[in-house]
Formats: sequence, structure tokens, C-alpha cells
Amino acid sequence: MKINVLVDNQDNADLIGEHGLSLYIESCDKRVLCDMGASDIFAKNALRLGVDLSKIDFGFISHAHSDHIGGLPYFLENYSDTGVYVSERVFSSRYYFSTRRETEHNLTPNFEQLDRFRNRLHRVNHNCWLTEGIAAVYCDCQEYSQPLGNSFLYKRSADGVVEKDNFDHEMALVFQESDGLVVISSCSHCGVVNILRSCCEFTGINRVKSFVGGLHLTDGEMVAEEVERLFKEIESHFCGVRIYTGHCTGSRAKELLTERLHAVKIFRTGDCIEI
Repeated sequence: MKINVLVDNQDNADLIGEHGLSLYIESCDKRVLCDMGASDIFAKNALRLGVDLSKIDFGFISHAHSDHIGGLPYFLENYSDTGVYVSERVFSSRYYFSTRRETEHNLTPNFEQLDRFRNRLHRVNHNCWLTEGIAAVYCDCQEYSQPLGNSFLYKRSADGVVEKDNFDHEMALVFQESDGLVVISSCSHCGVVNILRSCCEFTGINRVKSFVGGLHLTDGEMVAEEVERLFKEIESHFCGVRIYTGHCTGSRAKELLTERLHAVKIFRTGDCIEI
């Protein structure tokens, strides 16, 4: 299994980073584009890396926030033969935004642009196998901790009701390999252990060999306590899982994670992860 990081928050040599994530994945005899960052940068970096996006089998959007779905209109405009899986729940609320530091930041995808390509968007409303060995899984478990940074994220429904985002639009991409699962969860708003549990329950496979994605651990006052809690949960339930993280995992959180979990690797734009 090979994963090219087309976009991450961190630049790398002549590759451009942005606040967002896009992963090109080769596994199970398929080529998959998971998320498309905030703009067209994913495509520019793919060209520099020699990744031919015209040959992917399908696209996948992990959740509704614009740093993951923002590049989707560009993709749909320029790669006309490829379908994209997206949660049905992405469209149930019109706006997603953050009030961190009392400043509202719009995270809403451009629904008007996406509506032009609705025949290419395969809406997923339940856990399912997308193809042999690859599944889309919602988080059905709420037993373990969720990121403290979630408290800054809200959504507004079509009728104007504002409430905290419950991330029912977030899906993980799961690859079933012969020796266990590889779980791709771009931001893990629902909590990484909850997500891994949900993936195991859906697939019926209890071994997760690798996790790839963001952990949504912000560098706030409680970051050390939050990392310690996550460490204990992972050691108790998924001991030995290799974790590849970047994007929405804060700098201090990354330092603490690598100190506590030796199986943690930090990725950035342009990295190639081989599993």
C-alpha cells in the first residue's frame, strides 16, 4: 500500500502546503484520491510528484469542511470521468464554521458549484463497501474521548438553527488487507479510538495495523492531558497500531505524541507512506 501526501499544512521543498489534506492512495488494486484540500494545490503537487490523477478509480471526501472539500469543484471540472463518494449528510446543513477566538470562519463548501456535478457525486448514507476491500465507515461509537478542539466548531441547518457540529458527516476510508485494516481518517473529529472501533465492528476485523490522518489535537492549554488520555486509550485498545499523522495535529501535540507513542510518524506535503 502506498500513500502520497499531495497536500498537508507543511510545505516541503518545491511542493506547496496549505491548511488542508489530500492523499493519493494505491491499494487493493485501486487508485483513490482521499480529500482535495482547500484549493487546486493538490493537483499542482500531484503533477510535480508524477501522480496521474486522470487514472484514479474514484475520489472520496471525508467530511464537509472546506479544507478537505474545497478542491473538489476543481477536480470535477478537470477530471470528468471520475466519480466521488461523499456523505449524504454533507448537504444537510448549509454552513460549517469555527468561532475560535470569537472570530467566525466560514468552512462551508461551495454547494452551488457542486450542484452542477451532482450526477458525479455518489452520496453515502450508511456504512458500506465501496469496492472489494475498501469501505466507507461512519463513526457509530461514542465510548471514548473526542478532541477538545471540537468545542469551537458549529453548523447551521438549512432553516437557520445553529448548533455544535456533531460530525455525523464524517467518514473514514478503510482498507482491508490480509494482515489487518488500514484506516484513513482525515481529521478524526469523532475521536480516533471511536473511529477505529467503528471500523472494526463494521468489517468484523479486530486488528488495525495502521492509522493515517489528522487527530485534531490543537495546541491549547490541555494538550498534554489530551495526548496522555489518547495514549492510554490507544495502548489499551489498539496497542501496536502504527500512526501516521499531520494536518490538524498541532506542533506541540506531535512532539508529545512521538514521545509517548514510538509508532508515530509525522507526515508533510510530498511524503510517500508505504504500509
